[in-house]
Amino acid sequence: MKELQHIKESQLTLQYHDEAITPYSDLGQLLEELGKGMTVIKDGKGAFVANVRMQGKDCIFKIPRGRNRNAWERFSTLFRQPDVLRFLRWRLVLKDLGLTAPKPLVTGVVRQFGLATLTFIVYEKVPGKVGETETEIAAISDALARVHRAGYLRRDAHLRNFLIMPDEKVCIIDYRLSRPLLFPTAQKGVECEKLIKFAPSAANYIDRSYLNSVGFKAMEFRRFLKQKLKWLSKLFKPKRN
Repeated sequence: MKELQHIKESQLTLQYHDEAITPYSDLGQLLEELGKGMTVIKDGKGAFVANVRMQGKDCIFKIPRGRNRNAWERFSTLFRQPDVLRFLRWRLVLKDLGLTAPKPLVTGVVRQFGLATLTFIVYEKVPGKVGETETEIAAISDALARVHRAGYLRRDAHLRNFLIMPDEKVCIIDYRLSRPLLFPTAQKGVECEKLIKFAPSAANYIDRSYLNSVGFKAMEFRRFLKQKLKWLSKLFKPKRN
């Protein structure tokens, strides 16, 4: 969170997306509350993610550092909203597909010369667990299939990004929807391979056209090659005396 300590209020826009949230007087007040009892989940180059409490709600606080630093992502905010704001529209798309996604509560965007140079988001924490049983994997595969049939990629179809809620519904987290312009079947195949990598039985529920796509086969070969190279490196690794 160090990148938020020296932000000028004149450059920051805080937006509230839940009427139940009482607006804060400034960023300092917001950060002070989020800092109480904060539990860091991830603190790396790609992102800062933490469990926080905000006005009695269990929430997730995230700074997408990788996207904040990416030159194209910054430039693109001259003509489109940064990702933390597009989450609102993506959530509505998922809702229309009959899927559940966490609700964004507060977003912050810092702009310099019109470019969004730093963004963060606070969204509700959804009670749930990673899918394990065959029924749960089938439900997760169906959720991904709905996204694909609607013409979208969900980006990062890792098993941990699909939570099974107490009512057994699937909640899609850490989502970033996009429409593939080129080779849609191949790109969807890449996403399917990622899910199958962590949940092999998902292959039983995924459209065969994706399993036979160039993208899926390429990722399978890449994984095979990576395993072989790892095995060879161990085989020829010099022994220490």
